[in-house]
Amino acid sequence: MPGIFAKLGHRIQSDSFNLFGTLIFVAAIAHTFLAAKLMHIAHGLEHQFHHLEEAEKRAPADDQISKRRDHLQFRAQLFHFLGEVEAVFGIWLIPLFLAILLFKGWPTLVGYASSVNAAEPVFVVVVLAVPVLVRCCSSQKGVWPKLPVWEGRRSLHGG
Repeated sequence: MPGIFAKLGHRIQSDSFNLFGTLIFVAAIAHTFLAAKLMHIAHGLEHQFHHLEEAEKRAPADDQISKRRDHLQFRAQLFHFLGEVEAVFGIWLIPLFLAILLFKGWPTLVGYASSVNAAEPVFVVVVLAVPVLVRCCSSQKGVWPKLPVWEGRRSLHGG
């Protein structure tokens, strides 16, 4: 192990970007191992959400329950998204691209992005982010168009 840390130290001394690239990679690895825990948290929040949804059916016109339900719904979907193992490395592309842009500049970022096939992780991030965005925006009055397809949708999974 001392050889690995010595080599990493030398690379960081020669280019400080290597420190940030390594930290981003380590964070992505840690995120991968935490994905199951994040999913567990999401399921707990979904459970709370469904209990509040039932309570709201029994006691309609309670703004506090409605606000808490919307808050739980957003958090549950956010944790569910962050707990998707398939999305982890796609998510961590964003800080990696920002670090490349800040340290190396636009031409290097474009060169790197064109040399790496990140289509699948980016696709997964977009596909998983859209439902969260739709639910977040549809819970805010006046933010999302009031289309018939969105009317009356209150559950996490559109039911």
